[in-house]
Amino acid sequence: MPLDAVLGRNAFELERILDLEPAFLDGAAQTHDHAHGEHGQHGTKHYHDEEMQSLSLKTVAPLDPDKFFPWVQDLVAKEGPNILRCKGILAFKDDPQRFVFQGIHMILDGDHQRPWQAEETRESRIIFIGRNLSQENIRRGFAACEA
Repeated sequence: MPLDAVLGRNAFELERILDLEPAFLDGAAQTHDHAHGEHGQHGTKHYHDEEMQSLSLKTVAPLDPDKFFPWVQDLVAKEGPNILRCKGILAFKDDPQRFVFQGIHMILDGDHQRPWQAEETRESRIIFIGRNLSQENIRRGFAACEA
């Protein structure tokens, strides 16, 4: 398929959006209707799932890959249906490169990205987005991966 057939669709054209949604660029305040679980902004409605959560973790302590990989694989094997997305940048002990990973449900993928720069803080950051996440178990498991 030619690339312009995919990219040349003009899926987001500001003029078209403004025709459909004249207040799109306005700084209008959000309106809230908690009784119906709806939030409206600029005439659109957003429905929120109260079970949705995000959990962000960070540590400057280097991680032990021999602890991290079994832990995260076990976590997604058990909690995968509840984990919609996860991603992170990891600093493993004795590893001069950043390790980047991401996951959807029970599928994980990752690889070394690039060397840590001298001015960068070597820290590991990870985020989980999902439903009914056992946050305290995830926090304890991540902390147990420190070298």
